[in-house]
Amino acid sequence: MAVEAVEHLVGLGPFCERMPSALLLLSPCRLKGGNFGTIFRIRSHLEKHGYNCHLWDPQNVEKCGGINVLLNQYKIDLVLGIHAYHAGRFMKDSNVPYILILGGTDVNEFSKEEKYQKVMTAAIYKARYVVAFSESLQSRALSLWPQLSLGNLTVIRQAVTTNPSNFCLSAHLLEHHGIVRADENHIFLFVGAIRPVKNPLFLMDEISKWHEENSRIFLVIIGHVADDSYFRNDFEPALNRCKGVVHIPGLSTACAHASMQQVFALVNSSQSEGMSLAILEAMKMKLPVLARDIPGNSSIIQDGRNGLLFSTPEEFREKASALMQNPLQRQHLVTQAEEFIASHHNIEQEDAAYQKLIVSCQFPTGPAVNGYS
Repeated sequence: MAVEAVEHLVGLGPFCERMPSALLLLSPCRLKGGNFGTIFRIRSHLEKHGYNCHLWDPQNVEKCGGINVLLNQYKIDLVLGIHAYHAGRFMKDSNVPYILILGGTDVNEFSKEEKYQKVMTAAIYKARYVVAFSESLQSRALSLWPQLSLGNLTVIRQAVTTNPSNFCLSAHLLEHHGIVRADENHIFLFVGAIRPVKNPLFLMDEISKWHEENSRIFLVIIGHVADDSYFRNDFEPALNRCKGVVHIPGLSTACAHASMQQVFALVNSSQSEGMSLAILEAMKMKLPVLARDIPGNSSIIQDGRNGLLFSTPEEFREKASALMQNPLQRQHLVTQAEEFIASHHNIEQEDAAYQKLIVSCQFPTGPAVNGYS
């Protein structure tokens, strides 16, 4: 059954009794990064419609005896998981239907290693549906798994919700880093876990040089340490070397949102992305975004229209400097970005799309991907 054909089934009459009441949601949750924000938001949608959702980090599945122990314990009807390897390695062994959401690093990074690719392939081809956040991620998935059909591989754009706390970034920077009058400085904000794929080092030297010339320029990095070795051997030495660069670990999502309201612009320097939730959040909160020109970012940002794209640290500085001198351009970018989010990353649309998929899983009219049932 096509997704569009089941729209009328959602929440109606006798069909409700046959819809799944218990769902298992699998997503990396430990560091409360982008995937956690996505699965938490999806869970809110589902619970609003009466589903009983059980959220688990894949790292904890083996500790409880394996996926089928969880399925039996909670009487699970359907599994929904993010990341073709982290969640998919368990989902492929489940005895109930499942929906697999591509996270970004799975298709962009994990696919480069055969041991991961083999596991992901098994999970992908057994899934009832596979979800990509963008058309570019969908195209990448089709290149990796050509037996996927567009009937099973669907695009559901991430929605955006923001809930800023009363956290004061200026007070924090003064108390912990001795930065005076931070509200008068030009602060570029990086939000993301400290790990190689996010590449927080990419702009550090350039911004540090800029800070030496203009002491009002700062880079503030908000993010949990997701890779201890990378933090110790690469990130921390660079942080100690680069003046004007600050790392704030462990802030909540609400405090990160509050920080977005108190800086000049958000930067994203990832070497690959599925769809950056931080970029979407910044756009919704009328904060200009300067992002590295990679497929995941260019699927959101039209350079010069709703954000700025750069390929090198030098190009970043050139565009950021011009933006600082042009308030009209800044206003244009944030206005267009806000309109883009309202049109393309709508929470009601995301809610309805996942409801359609779940109902369709309960009313299959044909085989799942590659003939799996």
